[in-house]
Amino acid sequence: MEEIKVDFENFEPEIMVKQDKEVYEKMVKEVRNVILTKVLQTNLTNEEKQKIVKHINGIKFLEFYDPKIKGGYDYSKNAVYINKTFEPQEIYETLLHEMLHAASAVLSKESGFTEIKNNKKNYRAINEGFTNLFADSAGREYASKYVFPSRIAEVLTSGLDQNLVFEAYLKGDLELLCKQISTKYNLFENDLVKDLFLGMDPMFENKYVSGEMAKVQPLNNPKFVIETVMKTVECYSKLVASKAMAEENYAPKLVDGACQDLLYDEIIDKYFEYARDVDGNLIDVYAKENKELFNELLDLKEDKKDELTKNIYDYFEQKIENQKIDYQPDPNSKIEHALIAPALNSVISTQPILEVGNFQII
Repeated sequence: MEEIKVDFENFEPEIMVKQDKEVYEKMVKEVRNVILTKVLQTNLTNEEKQKIVKHINGIKFLEFYDPKIKGGYDYSKNAVYINKTFEPQEIYETLLHEMLHAASAVLSKESGFTEIKNNKKNYRAINEGFTNLFADSAGREYASKYVFPSRIAEVLTSGLDQNLVFEAYLKGDLELLCKQISTKYNLFENDLVKDLFLGMDPMFENKYVSGEMAKVQPLNNPKFVIETVMKTVECYSKLVASKAMAEENYAPKLVDGACQDLLYDEIIDKYFEYARDVDGNLIDVYAKENKELFNELLDLKEDKKDELTKNIYDYFEQKIENQKIDYQPDPNSKIEHALIAPALNSVISTQPILEVGNFQII
């Protein structure tokens, strides 16, 4: 089948901004070419590819005037919005992210992997995670509040056919994505993978009061963040256990050191930067006047870590018992870290979070 032709040179985007129009135009053209190159590398039909090309070519580019909003994509208007205060690097990063949303809104029911059920948007977090991941693979690291689901997306699809993963994203084919991941981790059903994805959504949900975005969002509650991250790590560890059992690796000694705790602490600390009080004001949890809160959060992190370790160990033991495996722990290995270590190592990133505040990406 002959590949469709895309003119990468002659393209005039509709840019409706009041300043730096030449800068916008140059970046839009570059981002368009990056995304369409990735689209053409998939196994989509020519008709599907042509639909995406036409949609990307028709995007209007406008400005946001709300300093709290970084960027957004409106499918009904086929419009990408960028904060007017941004520097060129921020403009490029946001264009790449939002134009990926635009590309994924053509063939899917919603946008990428998102799903509307009972008036609730599901799988938003992992969809944002994959959007960030594809932006990163294009050569630009897009640091945002979605760094955690982005890391999850990277780990779960490592070693898989990335063109097929991107194709699933463009088509909004969650079943295809989950099937690939389930096969990788020796799972016979997709439920556990979906549970992992859904478990992250509450952390990034946008709350509204009287039609206005609430001053305090779930991400601004550090205790809630700790709880959500720990549950996600625990869910991921079950995938690790399934894969280990399939490989007859009953005492995985991937990491036996306390450095894993440092990685865990660092990612949680990064999310502490989003902490706000009841009035929506940012809280510096490291400030001297907030010492009591800081100590409380430290204690909570350690308690949840202990709880997680026990849960993972119990789950692993149960898996061994169910398979009637004659297993004796290696006395030279900390068995309680056998699963928590790889889990924490895989899903916890040291990537800095640069964005502060809340905004909605459609």
